[in-house]
Amino acid sequence: MDQNSNKKRGLAFKAMSQISRGNKNPPLDSCLYWGEPCLEPPIFSHSLSKCWLNHLQVDGHLVKLGVFQKKTDQGDATLFCPDAVGCGEASVFKGFCNKHDTELFRGLDRLDVNASPEICVKLIYRSVCKEFMAKYSVVASFLNNQIVNDPKTHPYCGAEMIRCMELLKYKYKIEDAIQTGDYSDFSHLVFDLKELPWLIGTTTFCPQITAKGKFLIPNFEWLTFTILPKETSGLAILSWNKWAHKNPSLLAQSLLRFPVYLMEMALPRLLLQTSDNVVFSPKKWFGLSEFSKNVLIEMHKDGVVNSEKPFEKEALMPNSKTDYEWALNLAGTKIL
Repeated sequence: MDQNSNKKRGLAFKAMSQISRGNKNPPLDSCLYWGEPCLEPPIFSHSLSKCWLNHLQVDGHLVKLGVFQKKTDQGDATLFCPDAVGCGEASVFKGFCNKHDTELFRGLDRLDVNASPEICVKLIYRSVCKEFMAKYSVVASFLNNQIVNDPKTHPYCGAEMIRCMELLKYKYKIEDAIQTGDYSDFSHLVFDLKELPWLIGTTTFCPQITAKGKFLIPNFEWLTFTILPKETSGLAILSWNKWAHKNPSLLAQSLLRFPVYLMEMALPRLLLQTSDNVVFSPKKWFGLSEFSKNVLIEMHKDGVVNSEKPFEKEALMPNSKTDYEWALNLAGTKIL
């Protein structure tokens, strides 16, 4: 690795060290790809490819569940509810310069994506960078507003600092694989979907529990999960570092032990419970019953509003009484 890249990585570690000591630090203001010297400013990158979003949109919009300001009979209120979001706004984050955003993710920005080891690792990389920037911004906001000194929020802020630094370490491992072209340190469980998925999203998280309700020993073992569309079908991909990580493998194995019809229900539930970066096809969303919509809203709230809350034992276990209406249609599975 060249001297300039090493210098930039050193600066990033210094910045994170300052955050861990409670010093204010501005957000990163240059490209997140550190495999080569690049001080170009970041653009608004899509963590979900724009062509994927366009494939599900209706009149340029998708449905997203989130915290929005709404007018009610009692006046303005902050609610967790569905709302329309434009394709140009969904899933964006300030991450990469225009050159690296284009070069790194050219293979993802299409509707004929094939799940090769290179493609899967680049899915991990884009998701990890998005999560890192989200947590980095939260920590910077805490410090800039002196929230870190509030005893009620101090434990949460400290935990976010640690997660931010652990994500940064993981980012380096993925970046090294992209630079060398050696993707052998990563495992991928790929689900081929027969039909276009009605929701797409990506997340990188530390599994706390298996799909069958077994609690795992807490540690920083990252799993990336992505559901993406193809022309008339789709893919659901779980990826992790196979040497350093055990919990992600246990979660993946627990999914494979389900019969197919439960597996089809478990995949949307897993994404909704762990991610705030999910959008829905308007055609599917408005075709759901009100009961199903309310179940999905409550389920997804845990992935957005209560993301750091410990999982309930049944959190990832599919419920055939409620989940059948939004199950995905599986064509097969493979391990890379």
